[in-house]
Amino acid sequence: MENEWSSIRQGFTVSDKSGKEVYVAEVDGLLRVASTEEPRIIVEVKPNVRRFSDSTYDKIRMQEATQMAAWITEYPYLATQPQGSANTQYRRLLISQDKHEIYVTVATFDDDHIKYIQHRGPVTSFLKLTEFGPFPVTDHKRMRFLGEFMLAMSIQGGFFF
Repeated sequence: MENEWSSIRQGFTVSDKSGKEVYVAEVDGLLRVASTEEPRIIVEVKPNVRRFSDSTYDKIRMQEATQMAAWITEYPYLATQPQGSANTQYRRLLISQDKHEIYVTVATFDDDHIKYIQHRGPVTSFLKLTEFGPFPVTDHKRMRFLGEFMLAMSIQGGFFF
């Protein structure tokens, strides 16, 4: 299964119980399966650096959370992930570039969360986002590490646990 990077914006749709569209979360790019175009990693780009001390950080994190939630809503299970096993934890990746800094965010969720977002069950678990970074593009050691990580994710199609 070959993967390819795409810089084409893609939207993921979230609907309510009746099927009415609630919102569309767009991402700036993604890693996808070449033959099926199934998204494996999503990419977001911002012109500014996120600062933990101001409101832009919260806005960026909220946007990234809605992108992850919409992606999981539209693609609850990816083709090579096991489905429905007891206590299975699923993971998805978001790569964010904020000006000259890069972040990697890992989303973790389970089948109960999928049931909830598909309106098939109550809230019993939440989407967990864990952020790593920043990886400044001016730091060659951090860029080498990030480059090796990105290469591995590209080859593995985003699955690393």
